[in-house]
Amino acid sequence: MKLRMIFARAARRLPPMLLLAAATLLLFGVVEGRIRLPFTQRAAGDSFFSAPLYSPVSDPRSAQNGGEETGETPRGTHVSLPRVSAPQNALKESDLARIGRESGFVPFSVSPGTVPVLRAAGFSLSTEPYTADSAVLAFAGGFDFLPRLRAYYDASVAHVRYEQHGEGAPEPVYESSIEEVPAVQLYMGLMLVDDSIDTAVYSSDGLFLTRFKSGEYTRAYTRDRDGNPLFSRRETEEVEIPSEDGEESRMETRPVTRYYAVSAAGFTPAEYDDAVDGRGLYFDYAPSYGLSDNRFLRLASRLTTVTQQEDGTETSEESMIWAYAYSAGWALTNYRFSDARDFSEGLAAVTDEEGRLYYINQNGYQAFYTESSYYYYERYVTDYLLPPLTSGPESIGFYYYDHGLVRARRQVVDYWALYYTTPFLRVARDYDFLMDTAGQEFPLPRGYRLVAYSDGVALLEKDGRYGYLDHTGAWIAQPIYDYAQPFSEGLAVAGFKSGTRLMLDTEGNIVIPLGQYEYISSVSSGVVAAYSRNGGWEILHKLAKFS
Repeated sequence: MKLRMIFARAARRLPPMLLLAAATLLLFGVVEGRIRLPFTQRAAGDSFFSAPLYSPVSDPRSAQNGGEETGETPRGTHVSLPRVSAPQNALKESDLARIGRESGFVPFSVSPGTVPVLRAAGFSLSTEPYTADSAVLAFAGGFDFLPRLRAYYDASVAHVRYEQHGEGAPEPVYESSIEEVPAVQLYMGLMLVDDSIDTAVYSSDGLFLTRFKSGEYTRAYTRDRDGNPLFSRRETEEVEIPSEDGEESRMETRPVTRYYAVSAAGFTPAEYDDAVDGRGLYFDYAPSYGLSDNRFLRLASRLTTVTQQEDGTETSEESMIWAYAYSAGWALTNYRFSDARDFSEGLAAVTDEEGRLYYINQNGYQAFYTESSYYYYERYVTDYLLPPLTSGPESIGFYYYDHGLVRARRQVVDYWALYYTTPFLRVARDYDFLMDTAGQEFPLPRGYRLVAYSDGVALLEKDGRYGYLDHTGAWIAQPIYDYAQPFSEGLAVAGFKSGTRLMLDTEGNIVIPLGQYEYISSVSSGVVAAYSRNGGWEILHKLAKFS
């Protein structure tokens, strides 16, 4: 009797329990987006029922295996972004700013599909300086050609330091050290995969362009007139040498450096004249670097100087002489500069025949005095500006004004020793500093060495510690880092001896947090290469939306 009553009660309670379980499963399916009911169809702007713009995915390589999930942690996953109200393929700049405000970080892609989504929404690869309001650093993908290894080999890498010998001017000293060469290197937006035998060249989108024997071509760190990155190669050419005694001329083989652009067709000769088309410094710069920001033209003329030797023979030497013009046939200055750079912020750097540097304004006149003589500790001295000692990345910041400042080199010489005491130049001081548009020295913290200046931010060093000071004189990153690179396109890489790296913007905001990667490259024409032990190599794109 009792057993019959127990079964009867269970039979009465079972249907409601099953109904409750079914309703719970149905509600869960609707919330997760696995079940779509007719009466739950909402507008695209309803964030609860619309698919999230950023969603966790499997390893990006699974997309090439028929979209099959691997169950692995997605490469490039940094944070869990909140859902947004905008439907997929309709991201706006305001959404980027709102995501940042709501979540407290700069939006960072967690999906290999983010770059196509952003491009469909009007974003494109940007070489302009990064700003958190209008740009985003997005995960472009873990391309199949990217190796799992951080490096294939070690190589000798040259570093520059300056030494002062006696009382002369400082001289650059090149020292080399054996360092790990990253397996993936960036060059002006191109991706180079070097295994020490061959180097494969890919576009920023992962398109294979060409392959060459490592060492056959060299990165020239310069661009042609169309902005294409160039490679160089040492070759030889036959030159006809006329005879001085009237006999037949002879042919002579001379070494020559030739420049090449790269495309899907391979290496093609470039129309490039380094004396005319070069930007003055050689490093991985954006296409807009060093180009004039006004209407004035920079004109060059080849000057041949003939010198008669003591034995009666003559030697000739070719050099360039420069001038500026409003337009073709309408001169701003005459040909009087031994070197000249394009205008930036209304001023242009020029060098006179004595090798001294100064700036001219848009009227063609010297903008401010850069040479003076005065008493200094009971000695009569004179000082002036000079071009940088070297033209590599260690001289970033020279020639072109940026946020009202430019890097400059001042040399102070002992006037008495120069003219009355000794036959050689006695240099009292030779140092780099920041100079404003009036020619005044911008104050830097005492004891710090100016390493570079770019994007309105100075990279400073003291006792092996690096920090960043902006153009207003404020620290945006305190000098606590063991490793630091100059800003490039509004972003800079810094880190510690432990090997971890981070990336920050010009306001000091952390764009990539410390510990996410063991290696992060500087931005190269909108492209960043990063490596982590767990995820391997990843490619990031700096995207922005332009009106």
